[in-house]
Amino acid sequence: MAGRLQQQGFRGNYIAFATDIPHEEMIREEIASVAPGIALTIVPMGHGPRLADC
Repeated sequence: MAGRLQQQGFRGNYIAFATDIPHEEMIREEIASVAPGIALTIVPMGHGPRLADC
């Protein structure tokens, strides 16, 4: 997704929401390798109840 966003000229902050991130640094490195111009923010969501169904 990040690579596609960069191809389309996106220059904002790519925000990823996740419940479990065992290898966060590896994910950051992978995204940086395919989309070096995009800033990444990973937001941990925890494992509590969902507030809304999407």
